Amino acid sequence: MKAPRQRGQAAIEYLVVAAGLVMALFVVEFGGRTGAQHLADAVRLFFQNLTYFLSLP
Repeated sequence: MKAPRQRGQAAIEYLVVAAGLVMALFVVEFGGRTGAQHLADAVRLFFQNLTYFLSLP
């Protein structure tokens, strides 16, 4: 008896996980804002602080 073919199964699993993450970032709202907006603000604040730190003598 031959084993069933499982070729490409991991790609489908990664696709499902990635789709779930995208939904969490752009669909689910936290306090009236999406997760992507919170993430963008955090990245913006990080680079603002980094720029300030690098400008110090």
